[in-house]
This record gives sequence, structure tokens and C-alpha cells, in this order.
Amino acid sequence: MVTTWVILGLVIGGLVYIAVGFVAYKRLTPTVEDYFTASRTIGTVFLVCSMGASLFSMWFFLGAAGFFYKHGLGWTLNVTFNFLIVFLLMVFGTRMWGIAKKKGYITHTEVIGNIFQSETLRVLAVIVAIVFSVPHIALQIAGAGSVVASATGGQIPFVVGAVVFFALVIAYLVMGGQRSVFWTDTIQGIVLLTVAIIIAIICARSV
Repeated sequence: MVTTWVILGLVIGGLVYIAVGFVAYKRLTPTVEDYFTASRTIGTVFLVCSMGASLFSMWFFLGAAGFFYKHGLGWTLNVTFNFLIVFLLMVFGTRMWGIAKKKGYITHTEVIGNIFQSETLRVLAVIVAIVFSVPHIALQIAGAGSVVASATGGQIPFVVGAVVFFALVIAYLVMGGQRSVFWTDTIQGIVLLTVAIIIAIICARSV
């Protein structure tokens, strides 16, 4: 019975993401800027939720808890270094955003190449982005497959869960571009925060 509810929840979640991708598609304008940057109109709330979804990804849910349990609470302090990201965004991110908007750049690599007037540095930035993005994406896919297989008691195999998850992400990304990514990340952020609050309340009442 529990497995049935889990599968139903996965199906509903998948349909919601497809619907978000479709709505984002209907709002698309036929420009590269709108597809990849949502016409630079994403607000603070969506940006924060998207960053949170990126930080609290599969590594956090499947690896961090066990790692901290094994190596001690002190290791949780490394999470505080994430606040450095906020500082970097305030100092450098806003300036890069302004340059990109003024010049019409789409990617951060274009901005770096422009600031330093170096094609070599731009290419290096592209290579670094690819090298570190591919393992991160692969981790999300593998993690999703593991979670689905575990939550359904093996009724949905790891490979099936991973492939379906990957296909789902590709579907709403292709349909709605970067806007659909921000919207789905925001939904994930809201769900995560709601569940965290509920769990905290339950734990507080159990003490």
C-alpha cells in the first residue's frame, strides 16, 4: 500500500513538472536570450530557490547525512562555507550580471572572456564548467534512480528510475528553457521547506 502511494506521488510530481514546462513554453519568445536567461527577468525568490535546489541536491540527501554521522558534527561546519557564495554573488555576481545585460552575453564564460580580453581564458572557463557539471548532473540522475528504487522497494528498478528522471528533466527543460528550471526549482524549494517544518514540528512534539 505504501509503495502504491509512493508511485502515485512520483507520477503526480512528474505531471506537475511537465505542466510547468508547458506553461513556461507558452511564455517563451523566439529569442536565445529568453530561452537561456528568461529575458533576465528572474526575481530574487526564484534565484534563491534555484540556488537552494542546486546546493541541497542528491549529495546532501544521500551522502551528507551519513558522512556527518560517521565523521562527527564538526564536519557540518563546512556547510557554512556556502555563505561565501552569497558574498561572491553580492560582490562579483551583480557586476557580471550588469556587464552581461549591457553587452547581451548569455553565459558567464562570455563575460569572463570580455573582462580579461582573453579567448584562452574563455575557453578554459568553458572546459572547467563542463568538467565539473557532468559529474554533478550524473550524480543527480544516479541519486534519483537510487531513491526511486529504495522508496518503491525495488518495484521500480534503479535504471528505470534514473532514465525516467533524466527524461523528465530533459522534457521540461527543452520545452520551457531556463524559465522552467527556475520554476521547478522553486516548487522543490517550497516542498522541501514545508516538509522540513512538518518534520521539525513532529520531532518537537515527540520530545
